[in-house]
Amino acid sequence: MSVQRFGSPLALLGLFGMLGCTGAEPSVPVAPLPDGWVSTILETPDQVLALFDADTEGWAALHRGDLTRALNATEPDLAARAHQELYDTRQHLLSLLRTTAPELARSWAAHTLPSGTALHTWAALVAVDADVDPTPLLALAPPPADSDWAHVHAALGSDLPEEARFAVVADRAAGTVGDCLRAHLAVRQSNSTALASLDQACSEPFLQEAGGTRAFPDPLRLHTWILVHPTPSPPVAPLAATVFSASWSPGDQASPATGPTATALGLGLASSPDEALRQVQSATETLDRWEQAGPWPGATLAADLDAFALYRTRLITAWAEEAAEPAITAEALRAIRDTNAGRTIGPTRPPSLLALEATVSVQTGHIRAALPALQALSPLNPILPELPALTEVVNDLQVASTLGRSGDSKEP
Repeated sequence: MSVQRFGSPLALLGLFGMLGCTGAEPSVPVAPLPDGWVSTILETPDQVLALFDADTEGWAALHRGDLTRALNATEPDLAARAHQELYDTRQHLLSLLRTTAPELARSWAAHTLPSGTALHTWAALVAVDADVDPTPLLALAPPPADSDWAHVHAALGSDLPEEARFAVVADRAAGTVGDCLRAHLAVRQSNSTALASLDQACSEPFLQEAGGTRAFPDPLRLHTWILVHPTPSPPVAPLAATVFSASWSPGDQASPATGPTATALGLGLASSPDEALRQVQSATETLDRWEQAGPWPGATLAADLDAFALYRTRLITAWAEEAAEPAITAEALRAIRDTNAGRTIGPTRPPSLLALEATVSVQTGHIRAALPALQALSPLNPILPELPALTEVVNDLQVASTLGRSGDSKEP
């Protein structure tokens, strides 16, 4: 298959600009690149184009972060990669919920929770679902006025084991909320990916107060989805498994953040934000030298795919996730932010990165900074139905955290 034959339809689709990838035979690089997906693009672009030829539009969709399209791919390797990105994105959104819900209850409690509210009980339910002691959240206010939520409050406040707390609460809770908890438990125990029973048992909004002006979503959906959808298995073919990923080569797949390529780039334990910044800058300089070591026959293709920037984004994101403190993660993500990419999903702004950015922003107290990342994810609402309500919860936290300052427009 020639590069020219493949380039023309891609140009028509506006997906990749792949024409002109061929060129003179390369000179010997100053520093030989490690074998991996980026070096394959540079050295043997026809091999990469042959992979894309199986589903041109689908691989282009994965490249630009359009998971709605990529998930519908008929090519199994491509579909597996899209499912992995969706899974990772949901994992980060679950972490965001588990950070935001308790903080929202605490922030509102600092300004006096409304009489009879169940907000603190709702937040305690989020804590229990993470196997965290709900007692401090329950103590923020008296039991809710609503009888169903009062039953849940009592169940949460009873003696709970150190593990599997949610199962005990679901068994003890009464009323319509209890029915919903038991529906979640049944789905989790059956390991069924059919979640229609939750639509019947769990109303939305899950919690509604003040005549509907305050509404909170089912806080269990994200976790239930993750529990019943196993971690996707990566493709067997090395190139299909690694292209556009944090794994430069198959040897990095077990742990991209600590694999041989990360080590070669000087990435290791960062004990402070300054150290994280230094390591990211050093890794970037090395990648720049690798990129400039050509000429390469696939240099144009690599540039069109933004291969080096995409790899750096993916690798540093994986590395930052392993940081000991959110502030270190935040600094690493700030260092790789592509200011030219705008505020939309794209090759260097993949969905999982945006979800992680939002989570770390809330964890570090920069709540307003989480909202642009969540808004950028909104095109994925059809496959992330929990996202709009979660975005609203983060917005509520932003308002609650600034109560008493001029310009606030929403109160608990």
